[in-house]
Amino acid sequence: MRTEGSPKASPAQPRDGLGDIADVVELVPDTLYALANPYAVDGSVSWHPSDVRGYAPMNCYLLKEGSDALLVDSGLPVHERSVLRGLDELLAGGERLSLFPLRVGEFDSVCNVAAIVERFAPQAIYALGVVAGPGWFDLGRGDSATRRADLEATEIRRVGASDVIALGAAGTRRVEVFEPALRLLNTHWVYDPATRALLTSDMFGHAVRTTAAGPWVVDVDDDVTTQADVEWHMLATRYWWLRGARTDELRRGLAEPFERHDVDMIAPAFGCVIRGRELVARHYLMVDEVLRRAPRLLDAVDPRDGLARA
Repeated sequence: MRTEGSPKASPAQPRDGLGDIADVVELVPDTLYALANPYAVDGSVSWHPSDVRGYAPMNCYLLKEGSDALLVDSGLPVHERSVLRGLDELLAGGERLSLFPLRVGEFDSVCNVAAIVERFAPQAIYALGVVAGPGWFDLGRGDSATRRADLEATEIRRVGASDVIALGAAGTRRVEVFEPALRLLNTHWVYDPATRALLTSDMFGHAVRTTAAGPWVVDVDDDVTTQADVEWHMLATRYWWLRGARTDELRRGLAEPFERHDVDMIAPAFGCVIRGRELVARHYLMVDEVLRRAPRLLDAVDPRDGLARA
């Protein structure tokens, strides 16, 4: 289902988190799309606090430039068919696809790589240097020998700590790739100057919706996320280790891409896309405030109760 990246877009049909059709969200016409696969935030998903309820999307992002297309992340196995259908729609013009799974150690980033390779025969897979070869992505259903042969036929292009991926016939769309200061496992963030979008991997995934209909883009008119929501999202899940940590260097590192680039959109691997310069600034400042407070937050107190003071 194709929707615009607007809260006023026609919503997807409600689903139970195992939906078989991705919402193809047009973030920038003909240039940047999200394949947003909704799932239930119901206490069983470890990248959200166990007591938060609602719905959020698992996102893959497709950057299109002329005859080139770059897919960032590949989604969860349960969403394999919907990701493939979304790509069938977006690549109907015969664009040459490349893949870039940002977190090669996490399933939501790599698990559908083999299925995408089988369907679309991409020209390359961009990957961290830790990837020893195509066998790293040998996951999924079907005949393993065929899957491995397809992967072996695909070029692996190593991505450094700071790098550029050039898109388009003349390579004029230069997508910047860099290691972020704030991360859990090895990953990259991606900045696309053409759309002013910052793809933030496992950070900024705190915005959820109340229904499975979305929409999956948060704009200034419908942003209900609070400072306490962001703090609890980070400290009750992947970034629990920030409590009591020295965060001055992390704060400087977090600020750097926002100071160096014009960022109009934050596009996380999971959770709603955050769009608009004003909203980007607000959510950046909320994450920075968590880092400022973190050294004094030694107890696992839910800030939404108004009990934590720092």
